[in-house]
Amino acid sequence: MAVDWWTWCGQSHLIVEGSSVVVSLDRGRSHRVEVSEQNDGMELTADVITRQVADGIANLPMRIMHYNRSVQLVTFHIVPRGGVVARSWVSKRGLAQSAFQRALHHLACEADRLEYLLSGKDEH
Repeated sequence: MAVDWWTWCGQSHLIVEGSSVVVSLDRGRSHRVEVSEQNDGMELTADVITRQVADGIANLPMRIMHYNRSVQLVTFHIVPRGGVVARSWVSKRGLAQSAFQRALHHLACEADRLEYLLSGKDEH
């Protein structure tokens, strides 16, 4: 079952660029979310920090573990290339435009918040 998710992003705060969506947030910040359609759902992924930033953070695995305990519907992972990404998954079954947009916005907000807490920057 295919989902035309890009047609659901026709609002000024959601800008589709290829397979990703740039989500505009408060205070002029934004965050890019990659959308990957799976058999039965949509995987949403957002970079949080790069390897260069991650290398300078003490106790990063423990900080990510604690942060994962405080958020819902989003998980954070240290990836093999060395950075941190945020992930979320939504089922295609019964998926509506409003639910997809909420999932995009929630992931973007949580990824942006952790990016700011860890680096103080807005690069993604």
